[in-house]
Amino acid sequence: MREVFEKCPHWQKSDRHEREVRSELYNVLLEQSIMDIPKVSEIAQNIMKILKCGVAG
Repeated sequence: MREVFEKCPHWQKSDRHEREVRSELYNVLLEQSIMDIPKVSEIAQNIMKILKCGVAG
């Protein structure tokens, strides 16, 4: 993940950069292969929300 954040430093302001970060996050979660797709989606959304806002819900 560090590499994608370095490659996409403007992920909080750039839609393209955010998509790249989100895509890599999905890949990392799916590589764990311990979750089903809907759960991965939910977790990825929560992680992105935390990263963008600093705190979840």
